[in-house]
Amino acid sequence: MLNIKKIEYIKALCFLALVLFGSRLLSAGYSSYVMSKSLPERTEGQLAEAGPSIDVLITGDSHSKCGIDPDVLGNAFNYAIFNESYLKTYYKLKSLFEGGDKKIGTVIIPLDLHSFGGYRIDEFDPLHYWARYVDFGEVGRIRGRRAHYAFTGIRARFFSYVDNDQNVFWSLDDAISAPSERGLKMRGGYTRLRTNFAKRPQEYRDREISKRAGRHFGKGAVFDDDMAHYFRKLVELCEENGVRVAVVSLPIPKEYYDAAAKKISVDELDSKVAALLDKYPDALRLDYRNLFFDRTELFADTDHMNEEGAKILSGMLRDDLGAKLVRSGGM
Repeated sequence: MLNIKKIEYIKALCFLALVLFGSRLLSAGYSSYVMSKSLPERTEGQLAEAGPSIDVLITGDSHSKCGIDPDVLGNAFNYAIFNESYLKTYYKLKSLFEGGDKKIGTVIIPLDLHSFGGYRIDEFDPLHYWARYVDFGEVGRIRGRRAHYAFTGIRARFFSYVDNDQNVFWSLDDAISAPSERGLKMRGGYTRLRTNFAKRPQEYRDREISKRAGRHFGKGAVFDDDMAHYFRKLVELCEENGVRVAVVSLPIPKEYYDAAAKKISVDELDSKVAALLDKYPDALRLDYRNLFFDRTELFADTDHMNEEGAKILSGMLRDDLGAKLVRSGGM
């Protein structure tokens, strides 16, 4: 009887090992084909091709990714990734600095109405990409959720392909596009958007803005303590490595701002952010939040600038950043 139980136990272990091995192979295939063609990996590839010295490194989420053109800034690179948070940026830059392959002059850190929100602090899509950088064990200790992040680490190693259909779409989209079209999608890490939100019917715009504001401000703290913790770690990481920090608020449409103001107290949020920034007097501060309040045609959708808007902003950012660095003795 005991031998039978042992045999069944061994069979179960062998089956589990086989499942994990097969899943690991599937994850490896997902990484080599799907993720290699995804926007994050293509960004990494373009960064590797960039020179050893970068004057301005742009970080952040899709607002930065589609809103700041590195070609306009000069010797710059757009290292932002869609849905990136301060937590993710911290670990990604930590790895970049430790690698020592790139000398960075200034890092742009975005500061938008949703930047400190807790709604996406647990989101790590694409998981295989972020598992390369994020220390899930450390995040679990800081956030008091060790088991949750331990499971996330296991999922990243063996089941990274689960719930990542968007990345499959990216890879297929890249595969069927003509070579000339692929070059238009990203350059220097920057992704251009060419639609004009102002041309959309008002009913459509109202509906989409309401959905977007619900996504950004519908759940989680508007000023999440853990997100603020990682913002501090991010700024201090840059300063420790001799890299200047520029905190930049990107333009948003007036319609989006009004929708956000109905869900949160913007003044209260601004007050908390200002108190946090006061601790870092060496960080440059540039606020373009209301720059395009009356220029909806410069946005591709609810809150992302299109190519025309990005060019205008990037030109202003180049001039303003240069002037501030001169005054601070940084150039």
